[in-house]
Amino acid sequence: MAVITDAKARNMKPTDGLLSHGGVTGLALEPSKTKGHGKWIMRYTSPVTQKRRKAGLGAYPEVGIAEAGKKGMSFREQLTEGIDPLELKAVAAQEAVKAAVVPLFKDAAETVYAELKVGWKNAKHQAQWITTLRAYAVPIIGEIPIDQLEPRHIADALRPIWLLKPETASRLKQRIHAVLAWGWAHGYCKSNPVDVVGHLLTQQQSKAVRVEHQPAMPWRVIPEFWQTHLAVDDYNVSRALLKFLILTAARSGEVRGMTWAEVDFEQKIWTIPAERMKAKFQHRVPLSQTAIELLKKTASLWQ
Repeated sequence: MAVITDAKARNMKPTDGLLSHGGVTGLALEPSKTKGHGKWIMRYTSPVTQKRRKAGLGAYPEVGIAEAGKKGMSFREQLTEGIDPLELKAVAAQEAVKAAVVPLFKDAAETVYAELKVGWKNAKHQAQWITTLRAYAVPIIGEIPIDQLEPRHIADALRPIWLLKPETASRLKQRIHAVLAWGWAHGYCKSNPVDVVGHLLTQQQSKAVRVEHQPAMPWRVIPEFWQTHLAVDDYNVSRALLKFLILTAARSGEVRGMTWAEVDFEQKIWTIPAERMKAKFQHRVPLSQTAIELLKKTASLWQ
C-alpha cells in the first residue's frame, strides 16, 4: 500500500473515515473537526494483555507523515519484542509521580504519627512516640527521602544513644521501623533497612536484663498460697480483690473497676463492658460459687 500523501491529508474532511498511513501496519490518521487536521493513531493488539488497543502518536499536521511513520515503526519494534508501549508509558508515569512525592523521613514520621495516635489511649505514649523521633532521628535522617535510607543512616541515628540510653534507643529503633514499614506498604521504598541495622551496632550489654518479664506465680502453688495467706476470716479489701482476681483470671484493673451492675448473680456471669477492656470487646466471665459468695459478702459489708 502506498504511503498517504500530504495533499490527501490536507484535503481530509471531518466526515472522512480513518486514512491509513500506508507505510506502517495499524497506523492511521483520524480526522478532527477542522479540515486538513487530525491525529495519528496506532491500532494494535497488546502482547501483554492480548487486548485491542489504540495509542495516539501526535496531531497532524504538527507531526508530519514521515515523522509519524518513524514513530509508528518504533512502536512496532517494541511490540515485536513483547513490549506494550502504553503499558511501559504508564509504568514510567507512575514511577515519575512516585519519585516526585516520596516523602522525607521527617514528613513520613509526622504522617505515621497522625495516623496511629488516634488509636492510642495513653496520652503519655502519644507524646513520647513522636518526641523520640523528633529528638534523635529527625536531626540525623529527617531530610533524607525514605526510599534513599540505608542501614548506615539508621545506625547513625541510633549510635549516639545506643549504649548510653538503651531503652530509648530500642524504642527509637521500633518507631523508625514503623515509619519505614509504612513507606514500604505505600510503595515508597522496597525494603526496611532497620531489619539489618543490628549488624552495624555494638551489642547492648544490658539487653538480657531488660527483657526479663515480671515473674508469675506457678499455678501449682496457688492452692497453698490461698490457704496460707487468703483463707482467713477477717475481711480485707485488698485480700478480697486478690481472691476475686485469682478466681476469675482477670486483670487487676478490670477487677478494681467492677461495678455491681456488671454482675448477674442469678446467671453467675460478670460482664465487663468493651470500654473497660484492653481489646475493646465485651468480655463475659463465668463466676464460680466461691466467687459469688465472695461478692455477696463484700456487698453485705458495704450496705
